[in-house]
Amino acid sequence: MSNRKILFIVNPSAGKKRNLDLREFIEKEFSYPDFTVAVSSSLQYFEEIKQKALAENYTDVIACGGDGTVNKVASFACKHNLRFGILALGSGNGLARSVKISMDLKKALKQIEEGKTIKIDAGVLNHKLFFCASGMGFDAHIAALFENTEARGLWGYIKLIRKEFFSYKSQEYKLQFDEKEIIRPAFVLACCNSGQYGNDFYIAPTASMTDGKITISILKPFNKWLTPYVILKVLFKKTHTLNCVETYHTNEVKITRTKTDFVHLDGEPSEEGAEINYSIKPFALEIIGS
Repeated sequence: MSNRKILFIVNPSAGKKRNLDLREFIEKEFSYPDFTVAVSSSLQYFEEIKQKALAENYTDVIACGGDGTVNKVASFACKHNLRFGILALGSGNGLARSVKISMDLKKALKQIEEGKTIKIDAGVLNHKLFFCASGMGFDAHIAALFENTEARGLWGYIKLIRKEFFSYKSQEYKLQFDEKEIIRPAFVLACCNSGQYGNDFYIAPTASMTDGKITISILKPFNKWLTPYVILKVLFKKTHTLNCVETYHTNEVKITRTKTDFVHLDGEPSEEGAEINYSIKPFALEIIGS
């Protein structure tokens, strides 16, 4: 694509763990001529940056930060038919890994310069977009706790999981899809566009980002002493072969639970009502990847 105009949208905390001034790094390492770096210091300023992108006819928006930043910028790009890219600086980086964007920032900038894109589906939860995975149960519980903890990064997640794992009580869910209804208890109920959460942790290995389907992965209550075996299956993309897992593929599903509770979208918690609707938007996002 010629005549690209590229806007990098930087989370102000991005790069701090690497002692990296991200604006300076991009301006030094990125060689494409027409680009701007905008640092989103607040939610209000992020809205101003989005208006700038539209008013000044940017063609590409690049999310620089973690999974929350990626979801916000990707949702904006999806709604306005802009090309989307990622400099991955999160603890999971699920979308970047799913489309093979390099975790090496210099290499990722080269990918952005080259500008090769693919089109992927977008998941929809009650009108909110996600691109890798959404769900409820233990993972959403951890995401909500993580939002309010000072411990960040992968080790912050691990500490919370260790603390909450044995005390968490599975819930029961009713799922209605493809003219059928099932009721299941679930430790985790994931609705996925991509196979992984992040860090190559595959909750739904049979999911595809280009098949126009939501992949439902139901991890039913299991003997907690089997956790090491379950983790190995997850890491080796064999989650769907576990006896405690059911997998379905559909283009929309209604899920009913007993109460309002948290759901996560690409790892970010959102409090939603007892009834939740999922659907898919085929080929909705043009993303720089391979």
